[in-house]
This record gives sequence, structure tokens and C-alpha cells, in this order.
Amino acid sequence: MPIAETLNPSTDILPVLRRTGYTIEVAIADMIDNCITAEAKKISINMHASPEIEDSWITVEDDGHGMTETELIENLRMTTKKKAGLYEDKEGGLGRFGIGAKLAPLSFCKSVTVYTKKNGSISIRRWDVDHVSKTKKFQLLTKKYEHGNQKILDNILDETLDKINSGTTFLCQKLDGFLDDYEVKYRSKEKLHQAIYAKRLFIRDYLLMTHYEYLKSGNLKIVINNNPEDMVPWDPFCTYHKKTKVIGPKILNYGNSKCKITGYILPRRNEFESKNKLSRRSRWLERWRMGR
Repeated sequence: MPIAETLNPSTDILPVLRRTGYTIEVAIADMIDNCITAEAKKISINMHASPEIEDSWITVEDDGHGMTETELIENLRMTTKKKAGLYEDKEGGLGRFGIGAKLAPLSFCKSVTVYTKKNGSISIRRWDVDHVSKTKKFQLLTKKYEHGNQKILDNILDETLDKINSGTTFLCQKLDGFLDDYEVKYRSKEKLHQAIYAKRLFIRDYLLMTHYEYLKSGNLKIVINNNPEDMVPWDPFCTYHKKTKVIGPKILNYGNSKCKITGYILPRRNEFESKNKLSRRSRWLERWRMGR
């Protein structure tokens, strides 16, 4: 077949890809899905957020099977080949399209460094949005973004890699998507700290809902900021409540596969036994009602 030109993607597409619809809680949940695909039993999330973007960072660490250097590079490719055994695309895993390992963290940060350990060997690669914009090349870097006092961060990373036989850590820096522009520009310092704390709780509650089944089974443990007591999963369908009505399940055929659908009619607001349980569910039910 005659070929006129080969058009490689421009680096100008990266800012567009970063705004593909992720919110920060959904992005972190997507990263956790990758950890689960890697057969992780424990996932640790550390959030060090401040009003200054340069002083903020988030880590997502797992004790899964890790990656070799070749697997790491392939998984950080902007469009990963679908090849069995890689971190994001294991047969039967949660990953499907080969983009979550990159675009999920890059949706809320401009620098993501991946540390991974497999067979005793540690590999490191980093995507940096500013570097790509400056060089106009999709180049992976081999060191994390250095800024200010890195002692606490270095200790966390060193301890994590030393104490596990295998696993992967995502280090997200330059968090331009943690707080919105209005919060950063117009709120007082005190209000900003309150907004940061509220965002942490928001992310926590979202993860406790989306990964309820994994956490309830006891096969997965998620810890945020070294506080395991804070991670009690909650059932968004309120199956424990006597007023909850279950519809189904109904089996639908789709090609050679079957899909089981179960519906739930939740209790009224005044039928919840505590304001705390009601407020947590109301927040997410309102988001679903608004289509967000």
C-alpha cells in the first residue's frame, strides 16, 4: 500500500489528554485498580498537600509483583501495547486500554515518578509535563523531581523499597489538580488548609465506597497517611439496612458473556440511624443524581 507520510503524535496532545474527565478521586481509584491487577495485598497512600503546589506530593505504594525495567518503560508508553503480563494489562485484570498508569496521575500532577522492584532489581522512570512541553519530545526521565526539602520524601521511598520483595510506588509531584484555581487564588491560608483537609476526606470516602467489596473481603488493605483505623469500608447500597429493597438480580446476555445486574432502592433520609452515615451517603448520592 502506498504511504505518503508517517504522522507521529505532537506533544501538544498531552495537555488535552490530561483533561480527559478524571477527577482526583477517580484518578487515584484507577491507580489502585492497577495495584490490584498487580496482585497487591496492601496499598499505602500518602498525601502531603499544601497551598504551595511545589511543596505538595502524593504517593501510591503497593506490594504487588512489580515490573522489570522493560515492562516499566512499556507501561509508561502513552499508548501501551496489549501484552499479557504487563502491570496494567494482566489477563482478567481491571486495566483495559493501556492508558491509566500514565494519564490517571498526570490528570492531577505534572510530574509522576514510578519506582518499581522485581526480582531484587529497582527501576525508576518519570514523566514530566513541563519537560515534554519544553523539549517537544515524549522523553522519560530517570530521576524524581527535586524541589526544596526532600528528606521526608526520600525516607518514605527508601523505606518502602527496602522492606518489600516486590512492588511499585507512584510519586506524584507538582499537584496542579489537587485544588481548583478558585481555592488557590481567593481563599485565605486558613481556608486553604481546611480545603486540603476536606479533599483528603473526600478522597478517602470515595475509595472506601468504590473498593468496598475488596476491603470487606479482607484480601486487600488500603492505608492513607499511616492511619489504618480510618479505613473502614462502607456499603453504598446499604445492603445491611432493613429498609433497603433489592431488585433482581437479572442476567443479561452480551455476546458470549453474561452480565448480572442488581438494583437497590435505598432508605429515606429519616430512616438512617445516624447523621454520620446519612451525610456520607448523601454526598455521593447527590453526585450521582447530578451526573458527576
